[in-house]
Amino acid sequence: MPPRTTSSPTTSPATARDWPTSTSSRPRRSPEGGVRATIVGDDGTIQRVVDAIPDSLTLALEGLGDYHPDSEQLFSVLTERQREILEAAVESGYYEEPRGATHEEIAREVGVSAGTVGEHLRKVEEKVLSSLVR
Repeated sequence: MPPRTTSSPTTSPATARDWPTSTSSRPRRSPEGGVRATIVGDDGTIQRVVDAIPDSLTLALEGLGDYHPDSEQLFSVLTERQREILEAAVESGYYEEPRGATHEEIAREVGVSAGTVGEHLRKVEEKVLSSLVR
């Protein structure tokens, strides 16, 4: 998935927020006076984003390449207990469709309450997902 950073001197973050949902960071004003956004996706997704930008705006490609999120960096924001519960959830199929496990089943496996599992998984999801879009 190639990341792509675009900058436009005439658009506003509110306009940029309306771009298709493949931006991996919130559009924000650049020091040069434009708006910057990193776009992650396959070629078709990136092309749809580019096509959605009005012709009246200037688009500048600043970089293009493969996207490889650093899992160590993502996991560095988690506590040891959060990583343990996340691993148990993934291994038990909690994130599969349909779910392969419940909070109760994960709780029995790691020796905590179901409420604790739910709390830790919510915190894990908030930390990991927030780090991806910031």
